[in-house]
Amino acid sequence: MEQKQITTLWDAVQSGCHALYDACRWFGRKLGQMVRLSWRKWWLVGTITLLIGAAALYYARPSNQRYKIQAIATLNGPTVQEVTTFYESLDLCYEAFHVIDCAHNGTPDFVDYKRKHSIYDTIDVVMPRQIALQFESKELDKIPQQEEQILRTLNTNPVFVAAYQVYKAHADRQFRFDSEQVDKLDSMTSTLYASAGNEQAHVSGWNITNGKKEIVLPLAKIEEYLVKKTIRDHYYSQCTAPVVLQNHFTPCRKPINGRLKCTILGLLAGWLIGCLIAALIDDRQRIRQWLQQPAQE
Repeated sequence: MEQKQITTLWDAVQSGCHALYDACRWFGRKLGQMVRLSWRKWWLVGTITLLIGAAALYYARPSNQRYKIQAIATLNGPTVQEVTTFYESLDLCYEAFHVIDCAHNGTPDFVDYKRKHSIYDTIDVVMPRQIALQFESKELDKIPQQEEQILRTLNTNPVFVAAYQVYKAHADRQFRFDSEQVDKLDSMTSTLYASAGNEQAHVSGWNITNGKKEIVLPLAKIEEYLVKKTIRDHYYSQCTAPVVLQNHFTPCRKPINGRLKCTILGLLAGWLIGCLIAALIDDRQRIRQWLQQPAQE
């Protein structure tokens, strides 16, 4: 049985290699035919190639170049999926992407522009309150107006507003609770310091030794709460609307339709179209005869 499985696998590998070899041979023959055709009809193929290349170069002129405009937003209440669905429904050039946290420290590490990471990934975690927004535009001077319009549309959505109100109420309660806990721990520590203020008391690090009695100060707990409170204060300061931008929309450095890219694609497309037209001209007699054949019932 094991020998049969090995033989079957080896046959499959051989079949795949033969298919790849045949495909490469077919591609090489077609490429050779196109090169010979371009040599014979150089005036036709060259003219069409240059015309389409020039058209592509004109299309990529600086005044017509389109850019991807990107920003990262914090969500206060709405989910990533809700904002993604609504944002991408606004326009065909609007896209939203997940923000990935690799270090699990609540800090964005990169944006998943290729959409390769699952929301269930436990290594590269999709951040639940951050989202990357993107749109395309060639009018860079109107980016502030487009940003204002996008935020107005997102922050006036009734579903997002309702989720924000619930989230804001919870954030207010959490903020007050953290402040009260820090104040209580600080007051407790001050009281312990005051009670230990005699000649026999000795303060060492986080401990107070008074004769045989040793009191552990809650300084570690205070420090832990202060770290948590600092992080929550940062998020609380951004809790002013359902969707808040962490940075303004910024265009990418390279345009979508760059001149070099469009010129190369235009020349390649022109060469292929020129070869196709040249082939049709070469076979015009055979094509005419085929068209003149009577229809078979």
